[in-house]
Amino acid sequence: MKNRDSFIDAFYKLQNYNPKVIGPLIDEIDEYLATNGPDTKLEILSCTLKAQKEIMLDNDFIKACQLAKPVVDVLQDADWDIFELDIFLTILVRIESYEMAVAMMRKAHDALDSKHKDLEFYDYMKFRIFAESSTRHLRAKFYDNADPKKIKEMFDTCVNSAIKICEKHGYITFRTVQLTWRAIFEEDVKKILDCAKAIEETKDEYWITVVKNKVAEYTKHLGDNVTTKLKNYVIGWQIKKRRQELGIASMNFADMINTNQNIVNKIERGDSGVSQKRLYAIAAALSVNDIGYFLGGPINRTTDTYLDQLAHLISPLSDNSKENLIELVRVYVNALANK
Repeated sequence: MKNRDSFIDAFYKLQNYNPKVIGPLIDEIDEYLATNGPDTKLEILSCTLKAQKEIMLDNDFIKACQLAKPVVDVLQDADWDIFELDIFLTILVRIESYEMAVAMMRKAHDALDSKHKDLEFYDYMKFRIFAESSTRHLRAKFYDNADPKKIKEMFDTCVNSAIKICEKHGYITFRTVQLTWRAIFEEDVKKILDCAKAIEETKDEYWITVVKNKVAEYTKHLGDNVTTKLKNYVIGWQIKKRRQELGIASMNFADMINTNQNIVNKIERGDSGVSQKRLYAIAAALSVNDIGYFLGGPINRTTDTYLDQLAHLISPLSDNSKENLIELVRVYVNALANK
């Protein structure tokens, strides 16, 4: 029978925060709580995973913050052990108040240094505090009403400290992530693209998704610095992400928008631009209501679209059955796009 320890163990065994992986874990925890009554540790774990799921699915910061707020409320007054520290590091970039986030960053450093300095993985935990903090400071530059000079000082301290630990222990992927955040902070479009390409070479799907989502999110804040290459890269990623979410093969997708798979691959890599007419056809094909999604906005769905529903229905079917259903969708989408 599952209990608190088994759920916490499952949390620590997560390799990434793929919504398809954490969704069932959230459901199991919530079912356990409904049956067995309140448990603070499991309640904040459930909220933490829900916030992560929201970010991975829709990259909606405000909604993720709302989901994480009960965790923040508990952690403010709690005495932090390793579990609480790990939970905090998972939701740090989901804390809407920048001042609160900074205060809790300090609490994290104090908790680690006062209680766990002799841990074998002390350096790794220290890295995580710096790395997650740099992400929140990055957001502060573009979204929060705070002193730009202080934000830059704290961001530089966190990024430089994180990179130093990465170089000490050979954390190549993590180092590339921090270099990407620095490129975005400095609004260096060429370095942003170089770092994004470098993270792709790691083949680490979780961090590829995190980095590309972040690049997409911040591109709209770079104004005149945005180049055609970066714009194409972001549009291509948003198309690919949505297509894969719906479980549509690139070959089927090419048919749906009346082109070939080679063109789709070029578009999704960012090697080819997309005309406005084709972008609207793609929006119809992927059931995207707000064209701003392709420039880094959230999907903004209030209910599942017909394609979301179809993706759930066809997932257990054979490839042939999937193709037959996709063909029906293609006919419908073409009718929508040509209205």
